[in-house]
Amino acid sequence: MPFFGILSFIEMSVFFALTINEREGVLMTQQKTYKKISQESIETITSIPIIDLAAVMGDNLVRKGKQYQIPCPNPNHQENISDNAYIDPTKNVFKCFSCGAGGNNPVAYYATKTFGEYIPKQHFIKSVKGIAELMGIQLKFEDGSVMGK
Repeated sequence: MPFFGILSFIEMSVFFALTINEREGVLMTQQKTYKKISQESIETITSIPIIDLAAVMGDNLVRKGKQYQIPCPNPNHQENISDNAYIDPTKNVFKCFSCGAGGNNPVAYYATKTFGEYIPKQHFIKSVKGIAELMGIQLKFEDGSVMGK
């Protein structure tokens, strides 16, 4: 007798639905709700100069003309020459000329230094929360609640 011959149509539907949801990593009974960070808090975090964030994160800043030379923020950097990254404080950008890591906001810098890369959909929220914690900034959520300080 085939396996599905002993199951009713409803049981088969539930079985297939659970199988599909397990593959997608979705648990139907445990849906999470996330608070949305207010636009004001996001603008506060993204307006922080990268040079200030680098200093707070413990990078050795060496002034070279109008730029600052820093160790590459990418922890996966394979080169022996690790001080080939620069921050331009006038443009608020960072770039490593060996491995190509770079960005134009503190969220990208934090994510690159912490996670080894910056993928906005994966790292944005974690990076914003991490920067707020490092810099002592309160994060406000759209529901009115506050995190930090």
